[in-house]
Amino acid sequence: MSNFEPENKTDYLREIYYHLKHLEYNDSTEMNYLVSAIGIMFLIVGFLSDSYTSQDGLNFFLLISGQVILFILISHNLFELIPSVKKFLGLKSTKFFFIFSVSSYFVYARSQVSIILNDIFEVSGDNFTYSLLFGSIVYFVNHFFNYYIYLLAAFSLILILSYGEFCYKEKHKYSIFQLIFNRKVYILLLSICLTYTTYSISKNDISHEALPYKIYVIAKKLDFDSKSKCDNMYQNQSIVYLGSNKERILVSHYLPSFEGDGMTIYSFMRDKEKKYLSFNYALNNNLIKFEDRKCYLD
Repeated sequence: MSNFEPENKTDYLREIYYHLKHLEYNDSTEMNYLVSAIGIMFLIVGFLSDSYTSQDGLNFFLLISGQVILFILISHNLFELIPSVKKFLGLKSTKFFFIFSVSSYFVYARSQVSIILNDIFEVSGDNFTYSLLFGSIVYFVNHFFNYYIYLLAAFSLILILSYGEFCYKEKHKYSIFQLIFNRKVYILLLSICLTYTTYSISKNDISHEALPYKIYVIAKKLDFDSKSKCDNMYQNQSIVYLGSNKERILVSHYLPSFEGDGMTIYSFMRDKEKKYLSFNYALNNNLIKFEDRKCYLD
């Protein structure tokens, strides 16, 4: 009976605890496989999906989620494999430069959106409140993809250099199979895959040439008002009030429809149909015309 006394049981559990505590199990291979499989699946479904579906909202969510999951996974493994990168990003000067750059670029984006609005509607961009706000976000996201690609490419380059150093110094400790199929190579392949996908999206779906079209759509959807109180307007004709006193309005004479009633955030952001090409043609050939006139109230 003495073998089952509480004192002996406590000593036994304490020995197990200290034994497990000193084990250094830091192999995250299985977790990497699981998380990367989810991220890749989300990315493929969102990237290859057709814009003519009822699941556009879900596709857009999967596309963004796949990007975020894989980027976090690659960053986490990069910091573990190469601690010097984490130390560099943790410097106060690095954080300050990042915050300053993002803030400055958002201010720059707002000024560029104002110029685009002026080019399209030939009035001050300050008259388009929602377009300035949401257009700046779209402008920022469009250009962020360019820097995002460089960041992913830098990650890939760092991993390549680290892997080359690993093979040179540790080749005598591992077999050829272990040198080829390991954590660094797997994360490197994920980084290259994500870089290619992001590059394809930025060039084909989120191009700089599509910005005027997207900002125009935002203005038509959010800033133009079809319930005007002016008596010199057609029924349901959309207008924009100009100035703080709203005595003048901006009216369209001939306006080809580019935005469509069934537009979703997925089709808007990616524009796989490339509607911006038709819009740019109409804009350059003066097919989109507006008139600045006085508003006469009843």
